[in-house]
Amino acid sequence: MPETEEYILQNTDDLADNQPALFQKAPEPLLPNFGEGRIRQYALDIHLMVACNSMGTRTLSDFIRLGNESGLHFERVWDLGDMGAMEYRLPKTRRYA
Repeated sequence: MPETEEYILQNTDDLADNQPALFQKAPEPLLPNFGEGRIRQYALDIHLMVACNSMGTRTLSDFIRLGNESGLHFERVWDLGDMGAMEYRLPKTRRYA
């Protein structure tokens, strides 16, 4: 069985002093790519703040309360990478014969 080796890359975005930079690097404390990797999440946050009158971000308890007020039962949160999804179900009802 082959041995497993781990390599940790550090400073992959640093250039030598004499090399010209192809892209502008963000100043600290920003991420070097200005956070471009999560641009969809940031844009969605801004759109929701505009649509909801700058209410801000809802917490998990807010989502559970909204579901309960709508007659739904909260099941779980799904992590979808740069976004998340809430899973609800209809309440169990008894059928009488």
